[in-house]
Amino acid sequence: MGSFVYFLEPEGIDLIKIGYSVSPRSRVVSQMQWSPIPVTLLATAPGDAFSEAQLHHRFRADRQHCEWFKVSDELRALVEEAATTGRIQGLLMDPCPRTGSLFSREWRLRAVIKKLGLSPEELAEWCGWKVGSIAQAVLYPRPSIVAALFEYARVHGIPLSPDEFCARPVTPEVEAA
Repeated sequence: MGSFVYFLEPEGIDLIKIGYSVSPRSRVVSQMQWSPIPVTLLATAPGDAFSEAQLHHRFRADRQHCEWFKVSDELRALVEEAATTGRIQGLLMDPCPRTGSLFSREWRLRAVIKKLGLSPEELAEWCGWKVGSIAQAVLYPRPSIVAALFEYARVHGIPLSPDEFCARPVTPEVEAA
């Protein structure tokens, strides 16, 4: 059983919630119990906490509250892509789910930051964080900082492999050996 990113829209409000769950339909039922207005599940696509963090970072300029984002043309197109194809092009899953090394190897994160040529100040500005928060995030990596680095690489056309975040490569060739 996998997990999914999902998109919810409340009736009559121009917002979309970007979340993830192993059971998006159950999540809708839960949201309906807490929401004063009906919400609709617009789409789902394979994804995890890392995928959700990528999307939150990508649409950070449209964030209204927590996981709720103002509807933009880009967000609407992404939701339509997920609804039509069941996938989101370019969305990555946690590159190291089997080892957990993504969240325990800060030296890999430091190497990626160096490869991207980012100073702590530039990284803080890109993430929308304070510089002190970057130091904490590098010591204890969260999906949000890794997603921000992937988004930076994508926007700036810098090749970045998920293997660069892992203590050991997770490519099929290595796994088969």
